Amino acid sequence: MYRFIRLISVVIALLVYTCVSPYDVRFKKTLRILTVEGTLTDEAKEQQIEIAETEFVNDALYRVPINGLVVQLKVNGKEIVTMQPKEKGVYVLPNGFRAKAGNRYQLIFSKPDGNRYESDDELMQAVPPIDSVYSVFVPEGYVRKEKRYPSHSIYLNYQDTPFEKSYYVWSWTLWERQNLCVSTDYYDLYCNQPCWEILRSDNIDILSDSFTDGKRVTGKKVADIPYYQSYGALLEIRQQRISETSYQFLKLLRDQNQGTGSLVDTPPEALVGNLRNVTNPNEEVAGAFLVASTQSVMYWLNRENANGKARPVGLMWRDPIISPTGITAPCVPSSTRTPLQPDGWHF
Repeated sequence: MYRFIRLISVVIALLVYTCVSPYDVRFKKTLRILTVEGTLTDEAKEQQIEIAETEFVNDALYRVPINGLVVQLKVNGKEIVTMQPKEKGVYVLPNGFRAKAGNRYQLIFSKPDGNRYESDDELMQAVPPIDSVYSVFVPEGYVRKEKRYPSHSIYLNYQDTPFEKSYYVWSWTLWERQNLCVSTDYYDLYCNQPCWEILRSDNIDILSDSFTDGKRVTGKKVADIPYYQSYGALLEIRQQRISETSYQFLKLLRDQNQGTGSLVDTPPEALVGNLRNVTNPNEEVAGAFLVASTQSVMYWLNRENANGKARPVGLMWRDPIISPTGITAPCVPSSTRTPLQPDGWHF
C-alpha cells in the first residue's frame, strides 16, 4: 500500500511544479487534496484502507493522516461492515472478515463536517493460480545509477481465464538474511540476533489479457532481483486480478510516475480514481479503492546458478566496514526489517 501512496505523492508534486498545470494558478504555492489508498483482497490477512490529506505549502510536501472518520464497507449493495481505526489514518476490517470472489464491494466513509465519500461498486473476480516460477541469472541484468549489476530475473507461468476480460497486477516481497543491523558514519555493526531485511517491489506491473485471452501464459517476467549475496532468499510473488477501472487508474499512475519526463513536458492528468465526494461533487479525490482476488506463491531463490559467475553486490551496495570494538546491535522490527524467521525460510 505504501508504494501507491508514495507514487501518488510524487505525481501530485509534479502537478504543482509543472509549468502548464491543469489546476488553477492559485494552487501554484498551495494545494491540498484528499488521498485514499487501499486494496481489498481475499487473502487471510488484515485488510486496511489509508486516508490522508496531501498538502503542498511553499514548495514543501505534507501528508496528514485523517482520523475520526466513519469508514464502512458495503457488501453486495446491502450488508454494511464497519472498519475500525488503527493508527495514522489507517482503518481496518474486523478480524475474521474474508472477502470472496463473486461478491461486490463498495467503500463508504464520511468526515465529521458531513462530507460523504463513496467508491464505485467493485466486483471481485477470481484470479487464476500461478502454475510455476523460475529464475534466470543475468550477469548484468540490474541497472542502478546508470551502472549494471548481476541479478536474477524471475518468471512465472499461468493459465488465463477464457471468455472473460481480465486485468492483472503483479507484486513481490523479498526476505534477505541481514547480518548488519546498524550503519554509522564510521562503522557497520553486526546483528546480535537473527535478522531479515524486507524488500518490496516498487514498480507497477500490470497487464490486460487483450492478446492472451484463454491462453497459457509462459515466461511472464515479474521481477529483477539483484545478486545481493550468495546465500538464498525467500520471495513471495502475488498475482492479482482487478477491474478495468482499477487497471486504468494504475496505468495512469504508472505512466505519470515512470514516464513523465522533464517538468516542461505535457502535464499529467489528475490522479482521480473510482472515489467521489457525493456531498460536494466538485471536490476531486486522488487515489482509488481496489478490489483484487489474489494468488501468491513462496519461491526459494537459491542462487546456485550464480556461483562463480559474479560477485554479490551486498545489501548496502558496498563492502561493510566492521567496528574493531566488537560492538553489536539488535534487529529492530520495522516495515523493512524483522527478527522473526519468515515462513518458508530455508535453513
